Amino acid sequence: MWKNLVFVLLFLILQAARAEPIPVTLLGDYNYYPYSYVEHNKLKGLYPMIIRRVLSQMPNYYVTLEGVPWKRGLKLLETGKAFALFPPYKHEATRPYMAPYSKPLLAETVVSCFVGQKYSQPADLVGQRTIMG
Repeated sequence: MWKNLVFVLLFLILQAARAEPIPVTLLGDYNYYPYSYVEHNKLKGLYPMIIRRVLSQMPNYYVTLEGVPWKRGLKLLETGKAFALFPPYKHEATRPYMAPYSKPLLAETVVSCFVGQKYSQPADLVGQRTIMG
């Protein structure tokens, strides 16, 4: 009896050790350069780079990163058709379906650069051409 039990336990341990990785798809904003964007059908940017580095330490998961429009990603999360979306800006009151939130991947900083002119207040920019990117 004990021999059979040991054999079954050993078999189960060996099966668990060779189990296939768990497939997971993470959605990322496809047009949020330089943080997350699609180039040549691959999700690139700072967030995917960080996520791939973390995933390299998680061999039990087979993770696919997929770029989607932000609003579509939110809708897929809300309807339960997606597991995760990044970057997950924290809006608990308006997006209760995103809980629980992870820790932030980065602390984003917005920087404005004006070349050739001196502006002292936002009203000075009225009528000026600006580029975002």
